[in-house]
Amino acid sequence: SFFSLYQHENGQTQRLDALLIKPIQRITRYHMFLSNLARTSTELGNADSSADYSAALDAIMSVTEHTNTMMWIGEIKNCPLILCGQGPLLKHGRVLSKKIRGSFKNRNKWPCHLLLFQQTLVLCKIVESSEKKKQPDLEYFKHVCVNHIQSLISESSKTLRTSLLTLSHRKVI
Repeated sequence: SFFSLYQHENGQTQRLDALLIKPIQRITRYHMFLSNLARTSTELGNADSSADYSAALDAIMSVTEHTNTMMWIGEIKNCPLILCGQGPLLKHGRVLSKKIRGSFKNRNKWPCHLLLFQQTLVLCKIVESSEKKKQPDLEYFKHVCVNHIQSLISESSKTLRTSLLTLSHRKVI
């Protein structure tokens, strides 16, 4: 092909696709570009443009954070689910669970991470060696499908819906 011939004639050892930046890699670089544009607009006295670039920068930072979160969640150990097929991630956070080991009689609470997707609620154990990390290593523990959650909601006067949608940091489940 044209590219192979060009590569050979110019003595390039890497293929063209190896030299091109992938779209997912571009996302992490947009913030540098937008912050430079915002700063330059401010220096030039164009406050409206600076505000627009700053708003775009906030959006890119949000996308970058979400991308990093989804990559982290994709590394859950022993997960039998295809997480990308569970709908959007609505909320996630650390929780304490009464039962990971032993029986409910045991009063110990274990640090876990709860993930609420559109179709599934997933409870993961936090791997002990990584508890202090911002994004600790997770190991799958249990899940509940949304259709099960919906049937529980109808049976319990809608109280479960409120507790699921208001997941807060360190809530005991």
